[in-house]
Amino acid sequence: MKWDLTPGAERYKLTYSYPSSSGAAITRTVTTYSTSHSPNWTVTQPAIPVGKTVTWFVQAIYANNDESALPLTGARTFTVGPTPTTAPTPDALSTDTTGDRFPSLSWKPVAGADYYQVFVGTAGTNIFQQVPEEFAHPAGTDLNKTHLDAKDYDWFARAYTSNGTLLTTGSVGSFTITDIAPVIGQAVAHTGTEVDSAARCSLSHTNAVPNVCPVRQTPVLDWNPVVGASSYQVYLARDKSLTNRIYNGVVTHSTRWTPTEQLADSQAGQAYYWAIRPCKAATVCGPDPIEATNAFDKTSYRVKTTTPSNDVTVADAVTFSWDDYLVTNTAPTATAVRSRVEAKQYKVEVSASETFSPILDTATVDQTTYTSATKIYPEGPLFWRVSALDGSGNTVGTSDVQAATKRSLPVVLQSPTTGSVSPGTPALRWVPRAFAASYDVEVYKDNDTNFSVANRVFTGSTELSAFSLTNPLPASSQPYVWRVRAKDVSGNAGPWSAAMTFTVRGTESALVTPAADVRVSATASLFTWGAVAGTSSYRFERRKSGSATATETVNTVGLAWAPTSKLSDGSWEWRVSTVDAAGKVVATSAWRAFRVDGTSPTVVATTPSFSAKPVTNVTATFSEPVRGATTGTMKLFQQGRQHPVSATVALSATKLKATLNPASNLLVGRTYRAVLTSGITDTARNPLAMREWTFTVAQ
Repeated sequence: MKWDLTPGAERYKLTYSYPSSSGAAITRTVTTYSTSHSPNWTVTQPAIPVGKTVTWFVQAIYANNDESALPLTGARTFTVGPTPTTAPTPDALSTDTTGDRFPSLSWKPVAGADYYQVFVGTAGTNIFQQVPEEFAHPAGTDLNKTHLDAKDYDWFARAYTSNGTLLTTGSVGSFTITDIAPVIGQAVAHTGTEVDSAARCSLSHTNAVPNVCPVRQTPVLDWNPVVGASSYQVYLARDKSLTNRIYNGVVTHSTRWTPTEQLADSQAGQAYYWAIRPCKAATVCGPDPIEATNAFDKTSYRVKTTTPSNDVTVADAVTFSWDDYLVTNTAPTATAVRSRVEAKQYKVEVSASETFSPILDTATVDQTTYTSATKIYPEGPLFWRVSALDGSGNTVGTSDVQAATKRSLPVVLQSPTTGSVSPGTPALRWVPRAFAASYDVEVYKDNDTNFSVANRVFTGSTELSAFSLTNPLPASSQPYVWRVRAKDVSGNAGPWSAAMTFTVRGTESALVTPAADVRVSATASLFTWGAVAGTSSYRFERRKSGSATATETVNTVGLAWAPTSKLSDGSWEWRVSTVDAAGKVVATSAWRAFRVDGTSPTVVATTPSFSAKPVTNVTATFSEPVRGATTGTMKLFQQGRQHPVSATVALSATKLKATLNPASNLLVGRTYRAVLTSGITDTARNPLAMREWTFTVAQ
């Protein structure tokens, strides 16, 4: 029983049947890698009796073990004829000795033989192996794939009786198993439908004609079916000699195959090379390919960026955007080949260098826009690009490099404004900046708009849009210059603001006592002044009138100062300065004059001197104005009496003369004693030395 090869079939299932002596059907099934079969012989399954009609059909079995649903050619019948003329030995007969499957072997029948065995070996080795089956008729084949390798074989048959007695051995015959035909008709295309259209590329690659098919995505590989091939092995590599293999003999039962993973884009003209190896059965294939027969170059469409466009200026947080990759691939120019690759993700890269070394920021995102949530880029040039990542994570279609310049707006200052006058600790304020994490603040003296370090009096940082100096600035006739710049969360500094100026004029403390040009005690003087907000301490200074240097300088946190040593007589001046926390003088009052009197007053004249009339007043004239002249400090006593005479005491307008007026006339002939105590002082509180005198009253 023989049949033709079926495309794609690895082996065949033969089913045949014939009626038994009782009329019931005897059915037998065998599976074979050959395209012919002669019924086997066993003790329980002898040869089909002569005259029996045999019905048979064949089904294909594919490499995945699927069977064809229907017989390949329908059911057929034949009738077993009588045993042909016998021969003394089962010598080999000529047969179809060349093909890519095991042939149908036949030999001369031997009289008395119940079955035959066949032995096969590689030609010229004289080493033979029995075919596992035993044949009831003088013909047979190998059901297995043991002898499918392409080469020359020798064979012979032996005849046996039913009890296993060897009758005789036949002569040696030969046959050849050829290689399966090579694959032809290779082509690539983007999709299976394109393979069947004019969009396919069927260029072959040889040394003489190094054709490479251009593709925009991982392609579909296609080839013509090979008669007798049950499967194919696919080889894909990065070199023509198939050394650097990506897919090494991947088995497919179809004549169309696509890589299971997306391929990366070809780099620097390095193409992909491929070859197909047909197989008769598993592990029984054509020659291992040593060189590719075809090649393709995969270059994906570039991602199309949208914003920011090339050479524009951006500020603050930058948002990058681009077109959806599938849209780019399916809507290129009218003459271009369309790709159907979608981007699983996108990779964004940002750098301050066109070489992208180093990288400022990189991120993998799912959408077609990106704004960094954690970084703000530095001022200056920015270069960016976007790559699509396919389903296998390959970087494909990297966009052209785009250039932009980041130039954020400067901070806008609010107060103090240029030309304004501020206290020593001015409150600096500005308009808050979006995306600012902190602000740098600088203040320069001497109206220095060149911002030299030597004139910088303050530099600091704050997270707020206002700042108060902790150390007051000294008053100055030259304006102070200040400026601010913003810093983002990444520490990148923006541009400096336009400068503003202000002048510091410190608030003077108001002098309270002593008033101007008054007399001050040499030992009990007290100087007081008013408080000034923001002042850390005060500096009291005293000097001789007209002197350029201070006789006494004292720092105090109080609002008064009492000298600890006696002041010398003369004309003096005093003033008070406000001092900041850094010990710097903020403002100073004008000098105020005062006089010091350390000399006690004296009595320069008294009345009456020796005698007096009954109606008379007692007077005392002093060397300088005095105070404290009262009945307690100026008294008149009658001699011999302990209590003073009842009287009143008055001080003149000039305060140089005190008058005691007795309440009643003095007694004639009596002597009186006038007493002045130290309770009387001058305006500087210098006490009068105690003074007494007596007089007698006459008619």
